[in-house]
Amino acid sequence: MIDCGHNATMPWRPGQHLARLGVSKLDMLMITNYDEDHVSGLRDLEANVRVDWLVRNTSVSGSNLLSLKSDTGAGSNIKHLASRMHAFVPSQNPRPVFPGVTWNVYNNMFPEFDDENNLSMAVELTINDAKAFTRPYTFTRAFTLAPAWELQEYVCQAILDKVY
Repeated sequence: MIDCGHNATMPWRPGQHLARLGVSKLDMLMITNYDEDHVSGLRDLEANVRVDWLVRNTSVSGSNLLSLKSDTGAGSNIKHLASRMHAFVPSQNPRPVFPGVTWNVYNNMFPEFDDENNLSMAVELTINDAKAFTRPYTFTRAFTLAPAWELQEYVCQAILDKVY
């Protein structure tokens, strides 16, 4: 999973959503940026799903993060992440391996760079097998097709309206 923000205009939360799908464990969570919109669902995620591996810019410690945010003020989710960084030690679990997927991360180092945006993490994913990215998805619904009618538009609207 890359980042764990939530939708501020709807009640969607990443941990609750994954739990509803039957997901109880994430092999890996990547935090690409130390801003609220990238971590606002972390508490919910941790409450609902076990996260085995946290990938982030490790040159920044929890105390560094709080210091960097002192000018603009650290929100509650950044404070939570800062307090949890020590709990995610990569040596606790082996680096996740995803068949058909290779990944690398790149970031500038603290203290050479001392602002949050320049300490963001870039993620490079190479997916060699499309099946490695998603599991099969089945959507069952009776449809009545009419001339010049777009099935895709109906399915998209049904998903938006949550009538599936």
